[in-house]
Amino acid sequence: MKQLFLRRPFTGFTLVESIAVLFVMGSFCLLPVLMVAAWQEELTVRRFLNRFEKMVFVCQQIAVVEGRNTSIKNVAQPERMFLFYTGSVANNRPQPYPEDRFEALVIPGVLTGGNSIKEIKFLAESGHPSRLTTIRFGWPKRGITYTYQFQLGGGRFEKE
Repeated sequence: MKQLFLRRPFTGFTLVESIAVLFVMGSFCLLPVLMVAAWQEELTVRRFLNRFEKMVFVCQQIAVVEGRNTSIKNVAQPERMFLFYTGSVANNRPQPYPEDRFEALVIPGVLTGGNSIKEIKFLAESGHPSRLTTIRFGWPKRGITYTYQFQLGGGRFEKE
């Protein structure tokens, strides 16, 4: 009978240990959820800048290789975006070649600027821009400014 009344050691967790485990597990689960917005914003900006650089390069190369005038037009309505054209301009409207259809490149809302130019034209066969142009995009949340300075002669640009 004496064995029934013996005190056995507790094998469970204390309340403090249980709360500590819940806190650690909760932080592992919530940290990615809270960081998704910042990561998504950064990916959106980087994707836009990457596509912008590639599309400028494509327009310049089409002007050189295919001997067609190309242009990049900045449009503010309905959204802030860049339109890429190949072909001629008649009645102040671009007449694109049907085989060269480029998707409009929408400027993300977190970026400012980009509207310092109305249009950049690349001349046929040489690929030179019609004038020296600078395009600036600002990211006020991070205090970063991206500057694209187009160079005469090579049709290239420098990114700062």
